[in-house]
Amino acid sequence: MAVFGAKVLHPRTLQPAIRNNIKCWVGCSQNLKTKTWITKDQHENVSNLRAMSLRQNQILLTVKNISNIHMRDFLAKLFNVFAASGIDLDLVTSNNVSTAIVIDDSQEKLTQESLLTQELLLELEKFSHVKIERKLSLIALIGSNMHDNQVLKDLLVDFLQTNKVRSIFYGVSSHSICFLLNSVIAKDIATELHNKLFKEKK
Repeated sequence: MAVFGAKVLHPRTLQPAIRNNIKCWVGCSQNLKTKTWITKDQHENVSNLRAMSLRQNQILLTVKNISNIHMRDFLAKLFNVFAASGIDLDLVTSNNVSTAIVIDDSQEKLTQESLLTQELLLELEKFSHVKIERKLSLIALIGSNMHDNQVLKDLLVDFLQTNKVRSIFYGVSSHSICFLLNSVIAKDIATELHNKLFKEKK
């Protein structure tokens, strides 16, 4: 959850209490009536949707291999460029021709400087064609064993049919499903999803 913008306790801070079977109460400062008890006997294999977050000012970078090198070598060069620039890559998907990368550029509002510097782009363009898409937002659904939740799957199928989603990241992790979409509509869609996923089931 913290990766997607939530201010939460790291799970490891609870481990000493959990090991000794001491129940931990996790509350919400914005709604003191809500609470979650975390205990040692919780079942990890249960499918649950826990939270949703909206992260704005995201960049979708599509990098196409235009060199003669093998894809594994292309990916190695690509990741080395980002590593040298100190940029964390949250979401990555790839095929045998191109790689799509989501970069969180929300710090630009504070520093007035984008993570995608001219130097970085020039380095990438030495061996690839680069396409940049801005003004995107990321909606992340967070939970456990979400691939086994048929109700969630049905709702998402309907969601994808009725909304313009730029990209979806699903299948790599059982703890999150992410959507990348235009920032103009992101907040309204996030509110709609929140109402369907959390309020309607109460």
